[in-house]
Amino acid sequence: MASLTFRDLMAAGALETGELISGAAGLDRAVVGVTILEDQPDASHNGTAAVLELPRRQGAVVSTYLVDVMLRRLHAVGGSGLVICRAPSDVFAAASRRLADRLSMPMVVVEKRTCLDVASDLRLWIRQPDLQSAWVLCEVARTLHSSASSLSGITDALARALNAEVSVLSAQGTAMTGPDLGDALSSYLTKPAPITGVHNGISFAALPHTGESGEPELWLVAQSRQGGVLWRDRAALVLSLGEAYVSSWLSNRVVAAERDARFRATLLGEILSFGGAVPAGTAALAARIGWRLSGWHTGVYFLRLSRTKAFGTAIADLERLMADVGVAMGPLVERSDGWSGWISADRPPSPHEGAGLVANVSAALHRYAARIGTAPVVAGIGRAALGPAGLTTTLSEARHAALGAAVAHVPGGVQHVDSLGAAQVLMASCASPALRESARTLLAPLLAESFGDDLLRTLEAFLDAGGSTTQAARRLNLHRNTVMQRVDRACEVLGITRDDADERLAIQLACRAYRLER
Repeated sequence: MASLTFRDLMAAGALETGELISGAAGLDRAVVGVTILEDQPDASHNGTAAVLELPRRQGAVVSTYLVDVMLRRLHAVGGSGLVICRAPSDVFAAASRRLADRLSMPMVVVEKRTCLDVASDLRLWIRQPDLQSAWVLCEVARTLHSSASSLSGITDALARALNAEVSVLSAQGTAMTGPDLGDALSSYLTKPAPITGVHNGISFAALPHTGESGEPELWLVAQSRQGGVLWRDRAALVLSLGEAYVSSWLSNRVVAAERDARFRATLLGEILSFGGAVPAGTAALAARIGWRLSGWHTGVYFLRLSRTKAFGTAIADLERLMADVGVAMGPLVERSDGWSGWISADRPPSPHEGAGLVANVSAALHRYAARIGTAPVVAGIGRAALGPAGLTTTLSEARHAALGAAVAHVPGGVQHVDSLGAAQVLMASCASPALRESARTLLAPLLAESFGDDLLRTLEAFLDAGGSTTQAARRLNLHRNTVMQRVDRACEVLGITRDDADERLAIQLACRAYRLER
């Protein structure tokens, strides 16, 4: 076992309410014992923490001369540090503080505890650190049992047990609760394994909560400016205990979110199926969860581009980001290929407000993409429409606009239905199941080839560029000869020619449909 240090005693809470006033350079001195000073230190005090209570006269400290003497004697015999009890920290002369710094002798002031109390706690930690750590774990378990109903309750309990800052970070390093420690420690949170260490002189411990894929979904992180080796070992144990409660909290949250999502999806399906004649019971359920059916509605549809990656927290993230950019939208509803929502108002939006909505949704998607390192979502916005019947119309338009944004690489990833061009209307039809199935059949020979994905991507860029190898090469950052060779090979495999306009259109539609399928 590593030697206990003064730093460990500070971090463990053995010097509860203690204040280090000088001598920080000596915090890593090993501590093998503790003694209450009644006389000048001698050779028997080697490696000990000395506890001293200064004599008082009329409630005031007589002098700090005794402190200077004890500091010098402790340093001479190899003492570990000096703990002064029942004295305020502001009565010590600057000379005494400088002396402790010069001797690298930690000097800690505990104002409201007696020497006997402090020495007893220190002796327990020094003589039986494993027993004390076990006691801490028992206290953590007892506290967590009554405070695990919220994520902040869990981190608060862990923080008190470790005398440290504790946070839960998302997989991307964003603080979900507690201090924002992700920026400082992000370089360490790269592997799904527990880790302890020191960053910029601050001890830390981190434990991942992994999902079914084996990748971290959350990180439980603690850091302490006073923590040493033993603190890091104890923090790893405490975080392991806390991770079980975080896992339970997360499971409960997922179950509740899935239940709410199913309820919202079912309720929205009923509203849309009734058109303008929504029954009173259905309308009451909508009002109960905050959905407004009267007034003017503007639909927003978020289309998920990837079908292979799970977006377990996407709804919560998108709702929060939309609120951050000032879009007052109710809870999103999960659909087969994304999420839908709407904005309600007493009057239709002006053209200026419509353009502002596009800009705000684009800003939210930009932040979302920056957070997860990719752009997995595009959005479409429908026209404002009146009442429950209008809600059906605007949500349908919003989805159509989102499909248009997906197939046309719209800047910002957001498209209003009024901005759809004739080509985009045609391309958006690629979303039909029949066309997607035809696309898979048509492109199957090409995808079966070695480097088939590269050939398909090059062929699509060539067709999007109007048959220009130069523009396609610029878009793909390739040499034009490479583009030409790939296009020739793709046409050969598919059995088509570049000169046939009907074949070019069919392949281009198939490419767009296949992209949406992915």
